[in-house]
Amino acid sequence: MRALDGADALTDDRAKAHHASLSVAGFYPSLHLNLADDYRRLDSFAAASRHLDEARRRLDVLGDDAYGQTVRAGVDHVAAALAASSTERLPSH
Repeated sequence: MRALDGADALTDDRAKAHHASLSVAGFYPSLHLNLADDYRRLDSFAAASRHLDEARRRLDVLGDDAYGQTVRAGVDHVAAALAASSTERLPSH
């Protein structure tokens, strides 16, 4: 939640000061994915589903590179675990 709050306060200019390719929008899919997995592990499936939906909604900002592929695969893994009502740690974690 702190990282999500931090991203909300971050501007693209501040992100680009660290690396020219960074965009704040690119942080959100992973942040929401991680929260979805955390809530799933805590047996809070409704909150997990909300964050997973947010991650999915924002996937279009990611490129078709290793990072984007990793986040997309993570969305699929967490979605499958949610569908199974699993709170177990994922092997992809």
